[in-house]
Amino acid sequence: MAGLFFLLPVLLTIAFMVGVAPFGTLALLILAVPRWRRSRGGWRFIKLYCAGLALFALGCLPLVAMVAAGAFASIAKDSYDYTLDAPRELDGITFPANSKIKLSPFPPHHLVRGHLGAPTTMFGLRLVNDFAMSNDFGMPRGIVGWGELAEPHDIDGLPCDVGNFSHNIAHVYCTPARDVRISGVLLKAGAPAQVKSSESDTAGPVIDATLAERTHVGRFDCAPGPFTFNNRGSTCLLAADQDIDGYILRGGTQAEFDRIDDVRSWFTGTLAQPLNVDGVVLPAGTKIQRLPPGRAETMRDHVFAGEETAWFIVADDATITVHGGQAQGGMMIQFHAGGLTVARKGGNDPGFFVLGGERTHWASFDTASGRWDLHP
Repeated sequence: MAGLFFLLPVLLTIAFMVGVAPFGTLALLILAVPRWRRSRGGWRFIKLYCAGLALFALGCLPLVAMVAAGAFASIAKDSYDYTLDAPRELDGITFPANSKIKLSPFPPHHLVRGHLGAPTTMFGLRLVNDFAMSNDFGMPRGIVGWGELAEPHDIDGLPCDVGNFSHNIAHVYCTPARDVRISGVLLKAGAPAQVKSSESDTAGPVIDATLAERTHVGRFDCAPGPFTFNNRGSTCLLAADQDIDGYILRGGTQAEFDRIDDVRSWFTGTLAQPLNVDGVVLPAGTKIQRLPPGRAETMRDHVFAGEETAWFIVADDATITVHGGQAQGGMMIQFHAGGLTVARKGGNDPGFFVLGGERTHWASFDTASGRWDLHP
């Protein structure tokens, strides 16, 4: 019925353009031309009338197109959206009453998504509430893309508990119903987990979950807790102090390693011991944000060149001396070619830098001149 309502103005517009306008014009020519052809003003009126009629017709076309599009969309929606008053079989599945189902408007009108009126078994999964079918290119037919499990099920090798899940060409996501070992790593039950799907073409493991036991993941000795692991690197809480390229990272803090390619890599973490960088001693508790290539021993005399930088965030409760000035309260220090910059790390952090009794949130040091430039 909604489709007919939208079609009414389309039909009226077409009727005017096809019926009224042509016959009106013919009547004008038959009755008026003999009288008006004797005068130049009559011919001018006829020309203006025809031009106005053409402009009117052109102006109606966008209106007709928009109204027609709305009408056809409404018809398609009415035709392929169902609210079931009684159980009905669609796309090989018997849906219970009170379900809302949407089919694709394109043949062969496959199931797209819906809302289940009661727990329903779909493609081997017992589901409730909302669901949607996977439409990823390369996924086989009959894969539920996301939904809510009414009872535990194994989905692509991951034992999923009752609750929300998703399954696409890249990954499977759910809450494991039991501890499960994936790619040699034991995942903890009851904590959300995301792992690579069997349809993925990504090399190596892809895991974002919670460790159930102390495990060596990538370059790190990881404690039980949240972690990520893929073919480029890993992120986790360190089980103990750990030496990474001479940098001693503090146990119990988060560390991240990323291998950009076979030559380049970087990591972040929290220092367990002081570190001398270009003559500046950074205390334990300082967070590494970015480092140049090389081991920690080389940083004391490292000469920064080009776009090379090193970034550190000093612990909130630390005070350090930097070329005669003092950085206090969680300041960020950036070493770069030609000097360094000390700056507030952002947000509501109260960090500041003091030099000669002057206090600022941002200061830069020039190595060549040996002078500070304060920026209030």
